[in-house]
Amino acid sequence: AHNTDMNTLYDQHVQQKTQRFQKLLNNTGYQALIVASGSFKTQFQDDLFYPFKANPYFKEWLPLNKRRDAFLVITVDAEIPTLLLDCAEDIWHTAPQSLPEGFEKPFKVIEYTQIDAVHEQLKTFTGMVALIAECNALQIPEGHHNPENLLQGIDFQRRNKTAYEQACVRQASHLAAPAHLAARDAFLNGASEYDIANAY
Repeated sequence: AHNTDMNTLYDQHVQQKTQRFQKLLNNTGYQALIVASGSFKTQFQDDLFYPFKANPYFKEWLPLNKRRDAFLVITVDAEIPTLLLDCAEDIWHTAPQSLPEGFEKPFKVIEYTQIDAVHEQLKTFTGMVALIAECNALQIPEGHHNPENLLQGIDFQRRNKTAYEQACVRQASHLAAPAHLAARDAFLNGASEYDIANAY
């Protein structure tokens, strides 16, 4: 029942976010917005990668904090967003992170193996397209890469949490409560800051 409830809340979350973002696109004159999850960063003069951290604007929509080279596409008139997932075979890394069961339903999911597929998606737009990403891998015109007016609108709407986001905060607080209690007890018993951190 809990999973069913979270699935329902997540469907509503995506619907609400879609409506909010479409209003922002209308207000700023964009036809579409692409939000990238991010890519691996190679360490200097090495073949090792830094630990991957997904773009927070991407995580606002999707619980995929370890999924690199994914793109979320929101358009001003489409009923559901498009989610492009890189599924190229990679023998050097673990299997790509997947969405929880049922969480793919509010999206049109497209799996790709070459970045050309993402560029083909761009060609379908006739109006302005914005990209929110650390790097401009899609070669979006400079003024439309992380446009300030769109970022400000997105940041402003985030203050109103959806029911799904509220449920996630409650779940996280429930999981963290025992650690906070352990830290409190260690503090009251005169433990050092280091030992309090270990107790947590």
